[in-house]
Amino acid sequence: MKDQAFYTRPIFDDTMLNVVVRRELEARAKDKTLAHLEKAGKAALALEFPAAKSEAWRWTDFSAINPKSYSTLASSPAKFQISGAAKNIVFMDYNRAVIEHSHLLDTYLGKIIPADTDRFAALASAYANQGFVLWVPEETDVKDALEVSIELTASGLQFSHSLIVLEAGSRCQLTIHRKNANKHRSLTLENLEIFIAAGAELNLVEIVDQSSGISSIAREKAKLMANSRMSWIYGHLGEGNAKHFIDLDLAGEMSEARLRGFYFIGSKEVIDLDTQVNHLAAKTKSDLLFKGAANGNGKVTWEGMIYVDPVALGSDGYQANRNLALSADAEIHSIPGLEICADDVKCSHGATVGRIDAEELFYLESRGMPKDVAEKLIVNGFFAEVIDEIKDKKLHEQLSERINKKLSNYHSVEEEG
Repeated sequence: MKDQAFYTRPIFDDTMLNVVVRRELEARAKDKTLAHLEKAGKAALALEFPAAKSEAWRWTDFSAINPKSYSTLASSPAKFQISGAAKNIVFMDYNRAVIEHSHLLDTYLGKIIPADTDRFAALASAYANQGFVLWVPEETDVKDALEVSIELTASGLQFSHSLIVLEAGSRCQLTIHRKNANKHRSLTLENLEIFIAAGAELNLVEIVDQSSGISSIAREKAKLMANSRMSWIYGHLGEGNAKHFIDLDLAGEMSEARLRGFYFIGSKEVIDLDTQVNHLAAKTKSDLLFKGAANGNGKVTWEGMIYVDPVALGSDGYQANRNLALSADAEIHSIPGLEICADDVKCSHGATVGRIDAEELFYLESRGMPKDVAEKLIVNGFFAEVIDEIKDKKLHEQLSERINKKLSNYHSVEEEG
């Protein structure tokens, strides 16, 4: 059991600010190059790191992060490989966009995730030296799938800020893939802001698959206007320590969001996923399903909240979280919540944490299937409800292989033990 001091201390001390170099942050607080830099710089200096007792952070414990992850700045930013193109769109890395499209960044950065959200968000925004920008003009249907592949190139503290904007009536599909199999030790603070204008539609697939030496604190938020649509598939297949906020604001009437998520973590991995869906206009609809598994002594927390504003009459919100604990030492917390401030709405939620069905496993073994093969079949079937929604066959196969590998790695450790 953690003592009182754990819950009253900040998540991080000012070591992080000392690394960033306060003078440079103060300079950002006076930087007029981009309007949001001045706001973010001031917020990063004025705010304090949240305490572990705060509601959003009480399940988060970063004490196991190696100090080398954030005691020095990374010598080089992550590599952002951008593929796919279409006429008239803007699709490029953050640093290039700052030079070529500063007006676009001034218009949108900091509007979805305000600089004063918390100190982590302020630091990510003020000190960002990596990320990507995607802007799709009105009534543009991007036929080809776009992709951003992200890979760390150095150890140390990283700052990232990305932006996705779909103007009215536009359509686009995008895959974001964070993959790192190297031995870097790094902590990344990251913001992703998404704006979907009236009648626009975004299909987003986001995969995180990183080595145990890499940790991250990410805040990702989408704002949907009237009659807009978003499909968001989020997958997390490993990282040392992670705290990810995934927020949706259904800000326009009849906007709809479908959010699917899966996560599978192993020993010495800790992730805390915090989803928030806000129904802020009438006749909005949300449908959320997250499925997860933990092996070894892995620890995962999912916190999900649906909020319905008093003006959001006729809204429909649903969220579900299903989990498999694959070992006795795995720790899983599932915390759903509803806050409904309007009448004439339909909202519900469900959450489960269980183990592989013993009868199902026995049935497969009784027909000659080895136990490890039977477990792989069951776990893959468990995740299929979400992963099968990924239309990219190559990515689908890669994810299935990674799930099987994580299972095989754990069985190997069991056998050695």
